[in-house]
Amino acid sequence: MARIGSKKSLVAKLGIKEGQRIRIINAPSKYDLALGRLPKNVVEAGSNDSDLDFIQLFTSSEEELRREFPKLMRSLKREGVLWISYPRISSEIDSDLKGVTVRDVGISYGMTEVKISSLDEDWAGIKFVSKRKDTD
Repeated sequence: MARIGSKKSLVAKLGIKEGQRIRIINAPSKYDLALGRLPKNVVEAGSNDSDLDFIQLFTSSEEELRREFPKLMRSLKREGVLWISYPRISSEIDSDLKGVTVRDVGISYGMTEVKISSLDEDWAGIKFVSKRKDTD
């Protein structure tokens, strides 16, 4: 998984910060090498953990995206970040998923799209945050 374009590290591009609890799902082979060293005290959470600061889902399937999105939201802190990574159009990865669909699904669940980024030659990603306001 070779990075393209940016000189910024992938960890910085994704916004993974010191002390965060993160979960990365369905990562492509060698993604850990592309990420490099994680910031201090980052905890890689398990599949049943919740209250996460950062979640990244790799998917090439619209059905999987629609099935998993609400589960991911429930695992995320209110101020957490959710990245949905999908195959780029130029990729040879078989997929029925396009960026516009990812965006529309996120918005339909009350999320706000804040960034679109190319992760490498095969994968792009959309960063979502909650637009829910505290009413306390």
